Amino acid sequence: MTAAAGGVRQVVVTAAGLDARAFRLDWPPGTELFEIDQPRVLAFKDGVLDRLGAAPRCARHPVRADLRGDWPTALRDARFAPDRATAWLAEGLLPFLPADAERRFLDRIGRLSAPGSRLAAEHLAPSVRPLIEDPEFRAAAGQLGVDIADLWHFAGKTDPDRQLTAAGWAVRSVPTYEIAAAYGRDLHGLMGRTAQHGRFLTAER
Repeated sequence: MTAAAGGVRQVVVTAAGLDARAFRLDWPPGTELFEIDQPRVLAFKDGVLDRLGAAPRCARHPVRADLRGDWPTALRDARFAPDRATAWLAEGLLPFLPADAERRFLDRIGRLSAPGSRLAAEHLAPSVRPLIEDPEFRAAAGQLGVDIADLWHFAGKTDPDRQLTAAGWAVRSVPTYEIAAAYGRDLHGLMGRTAQHGRFLTAER
């Protein structure tokens, strides 16, 4: 909402999943919000929201696309305007992308970002790898029905701060646990242990 307060009226939520910002936040008039995710994910969410009679508080544009494919074309087809400043959200996404896919993803965002655009994203340092490969950690994660060690990618990755800085973004990076503490949240358990290796970055064009 800081970007919106600063005059940005175009927002893109990547890997939107069940995110409901379009419905729960008070957006300034004229805000256009785009949600990118796979067709089945957005179809499920839209079905639930329709049954609840939920109405978005801004112009909402579901973009049914796989982030591994040509999502920029799908975004443009949904009336996204590359010449307008944009607020990009990439929460909980980068760890799931292989190195080449992550670099391509950030490069595409740069190509679609007019001056004044902003980006918020999370990433994990490679130092978290021994933790997620620990048998105790994998057993705990397995209770959630997932194996984190098989989902997160580290091979060949570099710090995304460097790529963004080289592309002309002004980057600020803060440890995840510091962000949580600022909001009065005490991270513990699996979340707390991984947060020790995570960073939350914001960038402005």
